[in-house]
Amino acid sequence: MKKALWLILLSALMGCSGQTSEEHIENAQKFVAQNNFEAAVVELKNAVQQSPQSATARFELGKVYLAMNDFDSAEKELNRALEYGQPASEVIPLLSKAYQRTGAHAALTELDVAAAGMSDAEKAEAGFFKLQSLVQLDRREDALAQIEELGALDTNSVYKGLILAYQPLLQDDTQGALTAIEALRKQSPFNPDVLKLQGQVLLMLQRPEQAADVYQVYVQQFPDDKQIIFILSSLLVEAGRMDEAQVHVDRLLADHPDHPMLNQLKATIAAGEGQHALAQQHAERAITLGRGDPALRLIAGYAAYQNKDFESAAEHLSFVASSLPDNHPALKMLAAAQLQLGQSGEASDVLTRLDSITEQDAPLFSSTGLALIKQGSLKQAREMVERSADISRSADDLARLGVLKLSLNDVEGIVDLEQAVSQSPQLPGVRTTLATAYLAAGQLDKAEALANQWLSTNPDDAEAHLLLGEVASRNNDWAAAQQAFERALAAQPDMLQAKLALANLAFKQGDMDSAQQQVTAVINEAPDYLPGLATHYLFFKRQQQGEEGMAPAVAAYQKAPQRTDLALLLARIYATEGRWSDVESVTGNVTVSDDVPVVYWALRGQALLKQQKVEQAQAHYDAWLTEMPNNKQAVVGKLLLLDSQNKAKEALGLLDKVLTQRDDQQLHLLRAHFLTLTGQFDQAQNALQGLSKDVLDQPFVKSISARISVSQRDGETALPLASDAYEALPNSRNLIVLLAALELQGKTAEGIALLERHLQRAPEDIAAQMLLAERQIGGASGNASAIKTYVKALEQNPNNFVALNNLAYLYMEEGQLSQAAALANKAVEMQPENIAAVDTLAQIRVRQDDLDEALTLYQRIDLASLENDEIFLNYIEALLKAGRDTQAKRRLAARNVSNPDAQARLATLKAEYGI
Repeated sequence: MKKALWLILLSALMGCSGQTSEEHIENAQKFVAQNNFEAAVVELKNAVQQSPQSATARFELGKVYLAMNDFDSAEKELNRALEYGQPASEVIPLLSKAYQRTGAHAALTELDVAAAGMSDAEKAEAGFFKLQSLVQLDRREDALAQIEELGALDTNSVYKGLILAYQPLLQDDTQGALTAIEALRKQSPFNPDVLKLQGQVLLMLQRPEQAADVYQVYVQQFPDDKQIIFILSSLLVEAGRMDEAQVHVDRLLADHPDHPMLNQLKATIAAGEGQHALAQQHAERAITLGRGDPALRLIAGYAAYQNKDFESAAEHLSFVASSLPDNHPALKMLAAAQLQLGQSGEASDVLTRLDSITEQDAPLFSSTGLALIKQGSLKQAREMVERSADISRSADDLARLGVLKLSLNDVEGIVDLEQAVSQSPQLPGVRTTLATAYLAAGQLDKAEALANQWLSTNPDDAEAHLLLGEVASRNNDWAAAQQAFERALAAQPDMLQAKLALANLAFKQGDMDSAQQQVTAVINEAPDYLPGLATHYLFFKRQQQGEEGMAPAVAAYQKAPQRTDLALLLARIYATEGRWSDVESVTGNVTVSDDVPVVYWALRGQALLKQQKVEQAQAHYDAWLTEMPNNKQAVVGKLLLLDSQNKAKEALGLLDKVLTQRDDQQLHLLRAHFLTLTGQFDQAQNALQGLSKDVLDQPFVKSISARISVSQRDGETALPLASDAYEALPNSRNLIVLLAALELQGKTAEGIALLERHLQRAPEDIAAQMLLAERQIGGASGNASAIKTYVKALEQNPNNFVALNNLAYLYMEEGQLSQAAALANKAVEMQPENIAAVDTLAQIRVRQDDLDEALTLYQRIDLASLENDEIFLNYIEALLKAGRDTQAKRRLAARNVSNPDAQARLATLKAEYGI
């Protein structure tokens, strides 16, 4: 309580300083004379506190706020002064300035700028501000009237001149206005309104650099006008005058760090000075703050690319790519960023928009082509080849182009490599690549010539001797090969390739002991040398010593399990040995990354498929296709999975997508295969049109053709095709096609014999057992053979529903009712809504004289939607046997039995039961 009272007393004492309002005003005027505006404001606020309606205090306070550039406060106090009686002639000149600077255009147009007591000079200045507001509000007629009225003022004030300068502006004579303003500038070179209007008019005339010079003068005189500083900064940046702009932008940013346009200007300046990290920082900040300017995205993308932040670069540049004109330099940068991110397909799409390309673009096109090959997009890769072929001039570019062509099985790549060697023989790796290409193409003469040319400039080049030795070895000139390899070793004693070449040479000559000794020596010298490990396994494998042969590879992997190359070598060895669980284990330790070799994906996928790990294989192939969407091995693996799951439609969807990127005959054949599985036989036949006889003679293609012929009920054409396909691959699918072809020819007995032979070879083929049992029903031996076959099927799969139901029916027909009932009960438990199963069990109950149970079972059946006349009559007979004649008659009256056999049976029932 005491504390509160003390505060009240202190407040009262502070409020009663003993000075009158007039004295405070007088003190304030002294402070103003000393340019101490803050102290003046304190004095004037004290005056207002003592006399809230003092027009003088309010007026003086408004004047001080104007001097401090606090235009909002000045506007408020000057309006109060006018309200409390300060003469309008004194207030309006100042209030018009405040309104102009706060942008209160509507209020400014309501001012009486010709109030009594104002001098003509004051009227001109206030009238100019009002005129500006009228123009801003697009009140053209009022503005012209204002010019006419104020133009008659008797004053030499520069503001009268500014008013008159507006007349040509409103008449679209911008140059005339500029001429008038330039004259005013000579009259008053530093007047702020003259400078600002001159800058605006220069901008209207599209002279931004001249406008910037004018605004520079303005800012030097009035350094606190942030609006003009902002305009000046933008103009300086646009003109590329970054050093001049930076001073102003940094100053503004210090006060407004979250201003989006200022951040954009700072990003532009930083980018121009090569400060890419700073440029990206401010550009992305401006974007976050809401700037959507395409130019800003270009700056952000450019800076991010220079910072090797390819993800951000691709994001920013992709955002504006569609609005950029073709051949814009940013498109190349976008493609390069996408290539770095592994988005080779997207990069290819961007590069198609570039028509004006130069030699400097060759690496981008060839690199994109190689990346497209890796992911399997061969059509797009060939497009890159065509584009880069026209611009590849240097040895580096020609070497890349050559490799690209060879990767597409285009032997013209050798020509490009030859040109690269001709231009720059010492280019690292290019001669070796050309040598490899010669050997792969079997061009041994050229390979030998290359080696000799190589040696002519460097007689001790080990690689050249090695190449000569390889050529001699392929020509079976063992002595020359031996000599060349030994020369390579003499030139480079630690050359493992040469030592391994000598071991291979001994192997080719049949000297197995020497070959094994030499390769073992290589392994001892370099235990992790991959070619040596692979050759060691191969040599020993040929001697039926696979375990011993792989031992060094196993040891090397166990010592460095983190090495992908060792892991994949061992996985390939295990695959050769058929040890698929070991392949899965080793590949499971490989770290998957963008540059993991394709062989990893292939080996692991094959291991999962071989072990029938369907779900894991599905996930693996999906991941592979995500990484390389058009890779043929990945696609074929996925198709095998879909085929095994009878997902033909999904397989067709994948094929249709992939075939837009690579024109591959094998994939077209697989498409025809899946088309037949979905019943699209005409399309499948069209897909086979134009294929060569060699292709059509392949068993797989014969299987497709046989299915098409069966669909056309052309057994004569189908039979030889289906027979050849089955003999080549006796699986269930080919068996079914061959069986259908035989039966179309009426060769039922041969079909049964085929099924029996097939089951002798593949006794676990349940589909074949079911087909055989179906054909054995009612055969020469009655149902005995069918029963025996169904029993075998149930031994393999006790939950085979069809076998359960059919065997139950056959046992019933044979009078073995207890066995029949047990099987039928199980079938109904498995599929309680299956009408055929319910009918089988109900018929067994009828024969067991358990009519109530039979009728209870029939109540499960929806008779209204039942289409099977035979089952319906089974139900009617059960009703009649149970003495429910009325119910039977009612059911018969509600249904029309149309099947001829069913009509005959109904007539028999009516006669038997007298209904």
